[in-house]
Amino acid sequence: MRLVCSVRTVSWRVQADPAAGVGGLSALFLQALHPLAMAGVLSTPALTPIFGHGLPAPRSTSPRLLLAPPVPWRVCLLTPARPAWAALGASSFCLMPRWARRLYRLPGLATTDMGATLALWALRSAAMRVPERYRVGPLVLAARQRAAHQVLPTA
Repeated sequence: MRLVCSVRTVSWRVQADPAAGVGGLSALFLQALHPLAMAGVLSTPALTPIFGHGLPAPRSTSPRLLLAPPVPWRVCLLTPARPAWAALGASSFCLMPRWARRLYRLPGLATTDMGATLALWALRSAAMRVPERYRVGPLVLAARQRAAHQVLPTA
């Protein structure tokens, strides 16, 4: 298998950062505000049971759809998945701009911005202290091994 882009590129470094997931979930909260984006989600048969059958209006879209962990209920009951996902979701939600939080009918306070920044900094700092062998998934490790044996063309 040939890599599309090298593991040394910016794309790989961004995706390897522990804070990338928080930013990605924050982007999903923003996209959920747009009715056409939600219509696309709700028209996908595999996602309809998760998000329901009615198309929510932008001002009434519930962030609960994204705050529930996307795992079976048994996993939620038997592991720390639910509280961990709730912390991730709350941090992601608070990272949105004030105007977006207001559309979800939550206050757009300046203190929320500072709190979200500090929470994300703490999350990233703690995650970066975890040894890489536990932090990096098997797909990334396999890609790095393939890249180490691949000769990159020179321009």
